[in-house]
This record gives sequence, C-alpha cells and structure tokens, in this order.
Amino acid sequence: MPGKFLDLFARHPGRLSGQVGLTTLDAGLAATLEPGAASPAARAESLGALCRAGVNVSLRADPLIHGVTDTEDNIAAVLTAAHAGGIREVAASFLFLRPAIAAALRGHIQDATLLNRILAPYRQGIRFRLRGGQGGGMALPEAIRREALARLRKVTERSGMTLHVCGCKNPDITEESCHITRTGGSAGSTSELLWPEENVSGHTGN
Repeated sequence: MPGKFLDLFARHPGRLSGQVGLTTLDAGLAATLEPGAASPAARAESLGALCRAGVNVSLRADPLIHGVTDTEDNIAAVLTAAHAGGIREVAASFLFLRPAIAAALRGHIQDATLLNRILAPYRQGIRFRLRGGQGGGMALPEAIRREALARLRKVTERSGMTLHVCGCKNPDITEESCHITRTGGSAGSTSELLWPEENVSGHTGN
C-alpha cells in the first residue's frame, strides 16, 4: 500500500474502516488459488500498516476452502500474523461457489487432486441466493459449515480474537453481519465487500 495513503489515513484516525482478505500464509498455495493477487506477506503487512495508521481494520478470512485452507494449522498461522499486526476482529466464511467462480477454478488450477478437493464437497451442497438477493450459487452442506465454523471459532478465541460469521453467505446458520469494521450505514446493505463475478478470472473470491 502506497505510503502516501497511509499518511493520509493517519491524519484521520478512527474515521476509516476496512478489511483485508487473508486465508493462508502459504505463498505457493495462494498463487495457485489466486494467481496475480497480492501475496500473503503483502496482505499481512497491509493489515498491520492500516492498524498502525488508525484505520478500523479487520481480517477477512474469506473465502476459506474446506479441506484446503480451513485446517487448524493454516488458520492458526493466519490469525497469529494478524494478531501480531494489532488485529482483533475476524470476519469469515467459506467459498460460495458461483458458476463463474467454478469455471475460473477449473481454468487455472492444473492440479486435478486439489481441484477435486475444492469442488467435491459442493456436490452435496445447498443452492440459494445471497441474503439481500445478491446473486445465487452453491454453499457447502450446512453440517460441514457448522462444524468447520465451530472449529474456527475455537481457534480464533485461543488467538485472543473475535470471530464474526458472514450471514450473507450463511443465512441458514446466522444473521450476524461480517461488516464488523464499518463506521456507518446498515449492516444488511448490499455494499458488502465481495468480489464481483465478472472479476474472478484470477481469484477465488466470492
């Protein structure tokens, strides 16, 4: 992040809010899942820099991928890095598989085993529209999400942080908002920080 922006933010502490997405510190895995995106190290550095500049910033562990980035070791490493940067709030959810995202994954992941690990759980998934009517797609089966998010909550609490589950992509589980750093507006508005479908050619973002 350019220093001139951090300097600007620092002149207005407490008036800005945001989230930085980070789901793994494994640079190789991140490059496979999100080719061309910022590295995990750069994202972790941005979290700390924004926090030091007085921005109300939180970690966005989204989209987590079941069986790939939601392991306890992977999550603990991400949380440790975020906590070291001063972050205490975490928003999380699992990959919400829209058609364009599935096509992008099939297009840029050459490892057939990894691709199957990502997509296989969705064969028994739940199809619904995001809360607020923001497009449809496939979510993991409810039982998988509940169990995985419960594990994530325990790891988060052990790290001295607070977890907020995204209700937009988990309306069958929670009504909680993932807008945990917003300074104003309705938590249920349609301005949630989601990557749009038309921008998924190099990303696994929702």
